[in-house]
Amino acid sequence: MMATLIFLVLFFLGLYLALRPLRGPREPFPEPPRREELLKELEVLKEEVKGLEGEERKLAMARVVELERALDGWRPPEPRPFNPWPVALALGVVVLLGVGLWRYTLPRLPGETTVTARAEARELKALQDKAKRTGEVADLLAWGRRAYELQAFDQAAEAYLEVLKKDP
Repeated sequence: MMATLIFLVLFFLGLYLALRPLRGPREPFPEPPRREELLKELEVLKEEVKGLEGEERKLAMARVVELERALDGWRPPEPRPFNPWPVALALGVVVLLGVGLWRYTLPRLPGETTVTARAEARELKALQDKAKRTGEVADLLAWGRRAYELQAFDQAAEAYLEVLKKDP
């Protein structure tokens, strides 16, 4: 149990440290250098337009409109709203994978196998004693099924033979 808690603490600490940069302030993209050039050219053209008349003024105004349209194209795109589903899905997959690996591939703790085997043997002995004491078919079947699950085939065969003697 203690090893599981330590593993979980380390796992969540690592997850926190890995995701911490995502929680910080978002840095805007720097303006492209071409934008500054276009702004300077636009200011110069606006000053020139004030002094021009006639056809030259129309051409200069057309160039001003062209520059303003080019500047509109340089605006950064609208930021998309944060969608938590991909993060939640990825986190769920990682947790399920971690639990699966922890449960089925990691070796057991020292002594856990011995403790588990002793508990299973006590349980099987209690079922055997109860089945022999009562002699009921249900108790014999419970003993036989549990013995078969624990791969104690000699006891399972004995229990099933007793069942066949009682209820052919």
